[in-house]
Amino acid sequence: MDNHIGYWQPIDSKALKVAEISKDGENYSLNRNILKKSGVNLLGREIKPSKPTLLQINDDKLSIMGLEPIALSFDNNELFVGNNKFKRITKQQVDAIQFKAEEEFD
Repeated sequence: MDNHIGYWQPIDSKALKVAEISKDGENYSLNRNILKKSGVNLLGREIKPSKPTLLQINDDKLSIMGLEPIALSFDNNELFVGNNKFKRITKQQVDAIQFKAEEEFD
C-alpha cells in the first residue's frame, strides 16, 4: 500500500487542488487539499487546506471509513477515490501549482 503514498492532482477539477496520501507508522491518511491558497469556490469562499482523513485498511485495500474505496491504476500513476480520479505528480509540480495559485489568488 506504500505505492499509494504521494501527491495527487484531481483530474477534471476546476479548482487548483493537490491531494496527498501519507503514512505515519502503520497509519495512512488522505489530505484532499494541501495547498495553502488555491482560489475560491462557487460561493465565493476561499478554498483552504483540508485536514487529513485517517484511512482504513480492509482486505489489504485502503478506503475512507470503509465506504469510499481507494484504488490505483496498474501503472500506479492514477488514483481513484470513490468517483474521483487523480494523477500522480511530483513535489516540484506541487510547488509550481502552489506558486501559480498564490499568484492568481493573492
